[in-house]
This record gives sequence, structure tokens and C-alpha cells, in this order.
Amino acid sequence: MQKSFLCYHQTLQHMLESLEKLGKLFGEFKPYDTIEGDFVLVLNLDDKGNFLDFELEEFSKEKLDKYFYKDSGASNPPSWTPTLNLNLKEPQKTLKTAIKRLEVLADFGNLKIENLKNLNFEELTETLREKLKEIPPKKKVIFTVKLNGRHIGEIEELKEGLEKFLEHRFSEKITSSEGVCSICKKLKKVFGEGLFPVKFYTLDKPNFIHGGFKRKEFVFPICYECGLKLKEGWNFVVRNLTFNFAGSIKFHLLPELVIEDEEKLKWLVERRLLETAQKVNGLSERAKEKLEQDERRILKKISEEGNYFTVHLLFLKKKNKEERIKLYLYGIYPSRLKELFEFKKYTEQLLGIDFNYSTVWDFFKENYEREFYEYVRSTFKGFPFNKILLLKVILEKLKQLLEEKESLNSFELALKNALGVYLFSLLACGGLNMEEKNPNCLEKSESLEEFLNCFPLLRGGAEKGLFLLGVLTGKLLQIQEGRLEGNKPFLKKLKGLKMRKGDFKNLFTELVAKLEEYNQAGEFPILTKKVKKLIEKTAQYLLSCEDWKLSDKEANFIFACGMGLSQRVFEILDKETREAG
Repeated sequence: MQKSFLCYHQTLQHMLESLEKLGKLFGEFKPYDTIEGDFVLVLNLDDKGNFLDFELEEFSKEKLDKYFYKDSGASNPPSWTPTLNLNLKEPQKTLKTAIKRLEVLADFGNLKIENLKNLNFEELTETLREKLKEIPPKKKVIFTVKLNGRHIGEIEELKEGLEKFLEHRFSEKITSSEGVCSICKKLKKVFGEGLFPVKFYTLDKPNFIHGGFKRKEFVFPICYECGLKLKEGWNFVVRNLTFNFAGSIKFHLLPELVIEDEEKLKWLVERRLLETAQKVNGLSERAKEKLEQDERRILKKISEEGNYFTVHLLFLKKKNKEERIKLYLYGIYPSRLKELFEFKKYTEQLLGIDFNYSTVWDFFKENYEREFYEYVRSTFKGFPFNKILLLKVILEKLKQLLEEKESLNSFELALKNALGVYLFSLLACGGLNMEEKNPNCLEKSESLEEFLNCFPLLRGGAEKGLFLLGVLTGKLLQIQEGRLEGNKPFLKKLKGLKMRKGDFKNLFTELVAKLEEYNQAGEFPILTKKVKKLIEKTAQYLLSCEDWKLSDKEANFIFACGMGLSQRVFEILDKETREAG
């Protein structure tokens, strides 16, 4: 338990540190927000806060840093600074708000404005109303204050006052105490939560944090300054390093150098990741459909790099306006991504399909979202995945397709995809070696025996017998589909792909009887030489393996593989028959 806790705690710590570094390098630390208007009405005061006059000037975007507007996210007050939109109907409200905000900033910034509290608001309001008559109708007006001719953003004490006020306001809402910041390692006022926008301490069990740890054990003390960098790093990642995964799932990419070097990290992000990201994110949705999926494009680019850095992949899901971490993959080297692309290529060549994580998601998305993320974690990290669970997911999907009375052609494609999901997992998790089988052997097999020996899952007689039983079943269903207007009554015999050992032997007997029945009643022979050969082979393998050690799910999956590849096997048998004369 303690070892697992330390491992996960260190992983979360790395995530925070990576975001802080990105925030430090690429954060937009503007202490002010954007505001727009047609005119700016300035209340001019001297250094002591005595009223001088009102001044009207045209609004300028170049002066945003001087206006120093800071949106509060609320209506009262609408701004944390004395710069805000002017209420033309009730200008006295704007005037009072601006003076109040000036008092607050001056107080926190230790700036003495002695006579500010002595201003006569009635006289100021009357003078203000007279000045408003100079403004053309239907124009938007910004209100601000100058002290001795200087804008708010030109007075360091007021800028520091805003920073201190925001930190004070934050500490009033969130519990704080003296402690060591988990990022900068300095002793200062730290906060336990609220500085990071993602709730990473309440995650689904198997996907990320598990083992019964308590929420408080995953609260990281962070100082306000590091929290700002953390937030900026997060905003940078969301804007620039967010991609689609498996079609509709979002993931965020966080790079980290093996040997810390800020300049090299900046170069990596700007010259490698951002250039590729801009190409991906700059495409229209229609154009994206014609190209590779996002995850393939960006991860392929990373796989071509050396192991001088790693990437962390963060998968989030929105729930009740909160984003929760579904999976965090830490420390993926480019060389590992290169291996995954090699496994993908092998799978595609072997089965003649286009394979990616969207293929996997199609099997999991209805009822097994949590298990999908575990599949992703296992394949990326090379950890063993629960084979029986995977077969359960696959068989349920195949059963659903069979019950929906899909054509056998549709089932064949679905079966190849299912086989791809299964084989990719074995390859990525160490259960299958690519060197064992040539990826082109299934396509180039010229005999039945060669095909069976090439197929990765057929290691013994039981597996070969079940596969050939599936091939014969596929042939029978094809006959029924053609003769019975699409109906396939023999499907009921398959028990929803939940057969046991005795069921397979009974199925073989019933299948042979049904083929003989159709052969006698048909206009053309069904029990041809090649079909009889297949029946003999199937019987030989099944009878020679009385004590097979396959699980029921493995047996049903191998059987289903035979059904889906029935057409390919009969093509090989046709070729053998022609060559034999």
C-alpha cells in the first residue's frame, strides 16, 4: 500500500512540476484583462486624491496596460480596479465603485492618498453628468482614474496592490497555512487546493489512483506564485497541446526533458510540438477526416525523436462542470511510441485493416469506458491486460452484431477489428512477438495448413479445431443467408457465443447434419470435396484434444475468428482444389 501511494504521489508531483515549467516559459502573465469601448472618461486626481477635472479621450487598444482593467467575473464589483464600463444612466454608481477600488488597491499597495475619502460625490456626479453631454449617443464609454496624470497601470504601488489583494481574496476563500511549497520548495503561505483547475484527487479507481487512499493524502501544498504559473501552464496546454484521441476523446500532452534545460524545453515545444499541433488544429473538421487521427499525427511526430524527453498524456472528462482525470500516462519515451506504431503496422498488415485506438473504442464505448482507459494504460506502458476481460468485451460486441442480423460481410469486418484489438494488446503487453509470424503470411498462404500455422492464436489442435468449426459454421450461415432471404436460423445454436466444451462438440454434429440436409435438398452439391476435407480436418483436431486448457471465452473467440475468416479459408481451399486438378 505504502509503495503504491508513493508511486502515485510522485506521478502527480511530476504532473504539477511539468505544468509549472510550461507556465513559466509560455504563460501569458498579464495582470490586466481586455476591455473595449469608444471613449474613455478619466477622473483626474492629484497625488493626495484631490479632484482636478474630468477628461474625455478616445479609447485605444494600445493603452490596455495603462487602463489596467481586471475583470472580477461578477457584477458587484464588475472590476477589481478603478477601470470599468461606465453606467450612463446611473454614473454615480460607477464613480463610487471606481473610488472604492482605488482605495482598496492603495491600501494593499501601501500608497497613501490622503484626501480620497473627502471627495464630494454629489458635486463630482453633477460635473460628470455635464461632461457626458460631450459624448455622442449610443457610444460605449470606459471610466478610469489618473493620479497626477498617471494611469493606474503606470503606478507600481497600485499594480502590486492588485496582486496582493487577489492573493488575500484567494486566501479568504481557500484554507491556507505556512508550509513548504511542493513546487518551488520554499517556506511561505501555501494552499492545499483551488490553485489547479482539475480535481485530480477524486478519480475512478482502476484508471489512476487506487488502493483506498484518502483525498487529503493527495492535496499538494502550493504557494500563490507557483499556482499562477501552474494555471498559466494549464491554459497553454489546453490552447496548444490538446488533441483528439480515439475520435471523440480529448487528451492533453505535457512534455518533460530527461535532463532539465529550459532553453531546450522551449525549443522542443516551439519547433517540434507546436509546429505539428498548429498543422493539426488548423485543419477543418472535414480535412481532418481525410488525414490521420490527431493522436496518430502528433504521437507519430514524437516517435521520430530521440529519448532526450518524455511526454505525459492527460485524459479528462467533463462531469457537472468539473473536469476529472480519467487517465494520466506518465513518462512515455519516443522509443515506446515508435514500438506502438510498429505494433500497429504489424496488426494492419496481418489483418488487412486500418487500426487505431478508435477501433478499440468502438468495442468499449457502450458499457466499458473505465476498462478502455485501462487498455490504453496497459498498451502504452506495456503492463499486462486482463485477457479474459478483453475477450468478454469483444464477444459481447460480436454477439450484438450477430443478433442485429447484420450481413456476414459486416461481421467479417467487425471480427477483423476485434482480432486487431486482441492482437495489438498481446503485442504491446508482451504476450506475442512480432518475429514469430510474418505479417504477410495470412494473405499469402497457399494451403490450409500454412494458413493455420500462420494464424497467431492457433497454437494447438484444440484451437485449430475450433477455428475450422467456425469456418464451417460461417459457410452454413452464408448458405442460409442466401436461401432464406437473409435469415440465419442456425445462429440460435451458437448460444450468443457463450458455448462450453460440450456445446462445441454438439454443434459440430448438428452442423454436419444440416449440411447433409441442404446437400440432399439443394439444386447444387454443398458437400463438395473441399467441404468434406474441412469436416474431416475439424473432426480430427477436435477428437485429438479431449483435454484442452482453453477458457470458454478463448474458445468462443477462436470459433468466432473462424466464422469471420470463413471466406478467406474457402478461397485457399478453392486454390488447393484447382491445383490438385
